Amino acid sequence: MKNFFICVKKGYSYMLLFSRILLLILTISVFSSAYGRYPYSVLSDQTVTENQTTSSYRADNLVSIFPKEIYLGDAFYIANIYKNSQNVPTSVDCRKLVGSMPTSDVIVILAYKDRSYLYLFEEASHPRNSGSLGSSLLKTSQLQPGEVAIKKVVVAETPPLEDWNHDFWRKVRLDVEQNSEVELTVYLRLKVFGLQHKWLQESIKIKSRPESEVALLEKWHNEVVPTSLPVVQRYVETDHSSGLRHYITDKYLVPEIGLSEFAYSKYSLPSTEEANATSVPVSEGAHIKKNGLLGCVRERSYDPSELKIPLSSVVRLGFRKPTFPNVPSTLSGWFNLETSFSPGATRDEIHLTALMLDYVAARQVESQDLNQKSKTLLGWVSNLPYAQRCAFIAIIYNKAPELQNELAKLIKDDADAASYCFNSRDLANPFMSTYDQIIETTRLLDPLVESDNAGFQYGEVIKRYKEIGDQRYRAELELMKKREGSHKR
Repeated sequence: MKNFFICVKKGYSYMLLFSRILLLILTISVFSSAYGRYPYSVLSDQTVTENQTTSSYRADNLVSIFPKEIYLGDAFYIANIYKNSQNVPTSVDCRKLVGSMPTSDVIVILAYKDRSYLYLFEEASHPRNSGSLGSSLLKTSQLQPGEVAIKKVVVAETPPLEDWNHDFWRKVRLDVEQNSEVELTVYLRLKVFGLQHKWLQESIKIKSRPESEVALLEKWHNEVVPTSLPVVQRYVETDHSSGLRHYITDKYLVPEIGLSEFAYSKYSLPSTEEANATSVPVSEGAHIKKNGLLGCVRERSYDPSELKIPLSSVVRLGFRKPTFPNVPSTLSGWFNLETSFSPGATRDEIHLTALMLDYVAARQVESQDLNQKSKTLLGWVSNLPYAQRCAFIAIIYNKAPELQNELAKLIKDDADAASYCFNSRDLANPFMSTYDQIIETTRLLDPLVESDNAGFQYGEVIKRYKEIGDQRYRAELELMKKREGSHKR
């Protein structure tokens, strides 16, 4: 009976504590609703006040590409960054800041001799992949003075393992083997504002890698489970206001490059978690408490010797080096695997996977050394070149959003080292943007399309321009411009 009254007393105390917590939550909710117009940004220690106004200035687009000299099979990274260089807040479109891998308005093409290769980046369109891309580090549409945010990041493998025997890559691999290295041209299109895009042109050098490493990559490719390979899809927007879209999947799809948003990507069904899980040892587990009847506490020690961590919890979508069934089943296996490769992106991504496995396992059991594991992870990432660092920051954030404050600080460092900087003010008059975008696109891509080895075709607008010629098309645009002016009056 005595124990019963003790339990009742404890239960009453817990109910009182719960009611106070509930009252605090309601108070915060009301306060947040009142000031919801000025949400807080994790990228800044400042909040926007009513006395601050957003200027008409648009944030600068910084673009960083690294590395430009890589081993066959490695990746190069393209980071597109927003930076507010003015002394007043400015607006950015948070809906496009997915932080991790690309949004659908990114186009990357490689060209070599008479051949070209269009990247189709993997996206989380399938329900089982939902959440794989996560959301942006930036939680507000306001970018504070001096503030930096990741707009999008591209990880372009050379090649993605599923395209190891693609015609383009077979030619590149053969010439790399014969000449030790080849140089490829990179065409990059980024969306700037509205229908306006910016084309950038770069070059990267692909070097031969040791035979043992090439043999390992070929082994992974040859032993891949066919059902795990991605398929090409095209999205169709069904509701512009809500952004709802449905996808068309067809092996005969030929991607179109036009003036509208690039609507093509790849997706694959994720393998079962059991098949793609890694055993990670856990040295120090948490002391778990469970509430019993009337608030009484039942305690039990929870200290597993190891955890099974699904790879989908730690790796970026589309990373297949290695492919199943060659995925290491232990944490030590991942650390050992990285020693099989020369310093470069493949080795770095394997190392990132190992560090993430170690951190996620510690987080799951609230290990006492969790803080040290996060410092190890973030410390290593902070020393990477800027474009690669941004890509890894995005991957980590999508898998471990609780680290957002620490990750945000790493974006600011070295942002000015970007290769390119441009602003929407530098682009053409919006009335003539269609014509200017066509001229720039066809100037760059005509040689690729005319070679018949492009693997893509022009969209309808550019097809019409090519069909009727420059003079007639300009006349049509001028007529549209006059009609637009008369409607406004």
